Amino acid sequence: MKYNVLRKLKIILTSALLFVILLLSIIIYSYKAPYWFAGKYSKKISPFIVYSNRPISDTAIKYFKNLKKKKIFEENFSYKIFLTDNKKNYSRITPRFYDSFAISKEISGNIIIAPSNLIKDEVRRNGKRNNIRKLSSVILHECTHRYLKKKYGFLKMIRVKTWKEEGYCEYIAQGSSFDISKGLKLFLQNKRDKSQSFDYFKYRLYVQYLIDYKKMKFDNILNTNFKITELESEIRKNIKNGSYIPFLN
Repeated sequence: MKYNVLRKLKIILTSALLFVILLLSIIIYSYKAPYWFAGKYSKKISPFIVYSNRPISDTAIKYFKNLKKKKIFEENFSYKIFLTDNKKNYSRITPRFYDSFAISKEISGNIIIAPSNLIKDEVRRNGKRNNIRKLSSVILHECTHRYLKKKYGFLKMIRVKTWKEEGYCEYIAQGSSFDISKGLKLFLQNKRDKSQSFDYFKYRLYVQYLIDYKKMKFDNILNTNFKITELESEIRKNIKNGSYIPFLN
């Protein structure tokens, strides 16, 4: 009996130790991977710290200085941005989100961008549909995630409904990978497209309506419970009767 108890205890302790080692390995990899696969060179262009496997060119410096003029960035807060140079390296850093435009890491706060072209202000994700959007819009979106977590705290933001956070990030970014005219047509017809791109399009529409038309502060949006079906009906009604004209880029 005593031997069986000790054997079971040994198995439990070994399993717990292996789990801790695995968890620590994942955390370390998540933090280190951007530097391994997209961090050979770096340049501080306040409030950004830009990383890349290629030397930070004058074009990149000029690009981020112009982006800074958007004036949504806090000078005393830095945004670490990793510009990946190919799909393979992007997938190595973000294996769960290999088909995304970018991702903001929860723990480190590092912002990882899919392969992009600064001159064209364009980023492409690994997908067949809705796979191109403005790079500046994507960076603004991810930086807004970082800003929200700094302002409201990580624990509060993980409890916020997806449409509120993602919608606000899209509202600030003023961009979409989903065709605007097609999106509005589907929305007004109460139809949907089975893509995350269309979901984000709608999230932006919700938040834009609440801020621009209803004159709500984002703090109030966070603390208000909405019934999405009722909100959609209200937006649809006001667009159709001409009292609200969404301005979407």
